[in-house]
Amino acid sequence: EDRRNSVKEVIEKVCEANELEFLGWREVPVDPSALGPQARDAVPSMWQMFVKAPKRLDDDEETRDGFERTLYLVRRRILVELEKAGLKWEDANSETYFASFSSATIVYKGM
Repeated sequence: EDRRNSVKEVIEKVCEANELEFLGWREVPVDPSALGPQARDAVPSMWQMFVKAPKRLDDDEETRDGFERTLYLVRRRILVELEKAGLKWEDANSETYFASFSSATIVYKGM
């Protein structure tokens, strides 16, 4: 849990440094009842984060495209900052993965 909180802290700081108002976290609900014991032991912690576009952006198509580019660049910056902060580990719990960081698409990735 300390790792998760440290990762979340970096993510929030990078968002705010890029004019994205951080709105909050939501743990993704899962139903592990169909999983066997080995799969249940390996279930990752999955979270959704919500940000708000900068106030300076208008609500038109060109601005939305710019916002999507910003979200892409922020996602890339988050991964760089996590590595710089030493928040990438050489064990099974090392990965911070973004299935999507988009204002247009929500992706639930699973098997």
